[in-house]
Amino acid sequence: MMKVYSTIANNGYKTEPIAVVKIEDRYGNVIYDYEKMMEEEQRIQVIDSTTSYIMTRMMQHVVIYGTANTLRSQFCRHCDFAGKTGTTQNHSDGWFIGYNPKLVTGVWVGGPSPAVRFRSMNYGSGAALALPIVGNFWYKLSIDPKFAKLTQELFVKNEKIIAEMNCPMQLGFSPEKYYAIMRDTVLKDSMLRTGFRGLRGLVEEMFPEEATEDVAPSDGEAGGVIEENGTVPEEKKPEPPKPIDPKAQEKKKPEEKPKDPPKKGNR
Repeated sequence: MMKVYSTIANNGYKTEPIAVVKIEDRYGNVIYDYEKMMEEEQRIQVIDSTTSYIMTRMMQHVVIYGTANTLRSQFCRHCDFAGKTGTTQNHSDGWFIGYNPKLVTGVWVGGPSPAVRFRSMNYGSGAALALPIVGNFWYKLSIDPKFAKLTQELFVKNEKIIAEMNCPMQLGFSPEKYYAIMRDTVLKDSMLRTGFRGLRGLVEEMFPEEATEDVAPSDGEAGGVIEENGTVPEEKKPEPPKPIDPKAQEKKKPEEKPKDPPKKGNR
C-alpha cells in the first residue's frame, strides 16, 4: 500500500519504498546514492499525472476537512499533507497513510487475530489508532533542525485542474446543462469568479423548457414526474376534514317540545 501511495505522490511514476538514501565511507566517498541512481534510470509512469494530482487534491481535503484533520491541528500546523485513514470491519485494523511532496509515511495498527480489537470507532478507527503515530513522527521532524525543512514542502498547485474541480455542491438541474454552460469560456470564467452565483437563473434563461419524465407505475401505484434534480415530488396528501362547529350542530338539532308538568296526585 505504501508503494501505491508513493506512486500517487510522485505524479504517477512508479517508485520503490526505500530506507537508505545515501551511503558514504569514512573518507566521505559516496558508495550509494539513490537519488542520483534514479536520475540515471528511466522512470515508468503508471498513472496519468492529472489523475494522480486529482487524487492528491482529494486526499488533501481529507486532512483539512475530513477524518484526518487532527494531523495538522494537533501535530504539524504548517505542514502541507495529503492522506487517508482506514478502518476494517469491527475495528480490527486501523490505517493511516499520509504524505507531502517529499515523503510518504504509513502506519498499520492491529492484532494477529481480528478478535483483538476495540469495541467502538472512538478508539478503533484509523484516525484514533494509526494517525497519532504518524503525527508524532512528523512533529519530531518539525522540531529537529536537521529535518525541519522536510516538513515545509508544499504541493504545487495546478490552477487549471482546480478550476475544473471547483463545481457547485448541488446543481438542481441536469449535468448536461451545466456542462453546456461550462463549455463557454466566457460564462465559465464568470461563474468561477462569482462563485457560481446566478447559475440557476442562467440555466433557466438558456433552457426555458422544463424537461420532465414520466415514471412507470410500480406495485399498483400511480406514476409521478421526476424533477430536474432527480427527485420524485411527494404526492399531495388529502386535506384533513374541517372541524365541526358544535354551535352549528346545536342549531341543526330539532327543537324539543317542553314536556307537560306532572299532574298532581290526590293526597
